[in-house]
Amino acid sequence: MASHSGPAISSPLTCCDAQSVSEENVFASERRAKDRIGELELVSRSVDHKWYYYPEMNRDEVLLIKTFDSAADGRATRSVHTAFRNHLAPIDCPPRESIESRMMVFF
Repeated sequence: MASHSGPAISSPLTCCDAQSVSEENVFASERRAKDRIGELELVSRSVDHKWYYYPEMNRDEVLLIKTFDSAADGRATRSVHTAFRNHLAPIDCPPRESIESRMMVFF
């Protein structure tokens, strides 16, 4: 656990509106680990993307990101997310910390 408790502003969490991501911008990429080879989806840049970021997120704030949905009824099937370097952040501000947990939910 980090010793700081202030907001992380050096690289804010950023999510793209799923409605603004065209399938034309999505492509597969090989992901290699030491014990397996997998695949993940990447998204190429588009001026149509609508991005939202979470400035100064505190350690007691949580964002749940649905990364995949098999339903083909028009709802979001993925959530494009990243972080960006905030050049306005003080040079000595702490980096953003992230914990990733995966689960499967069946309905």
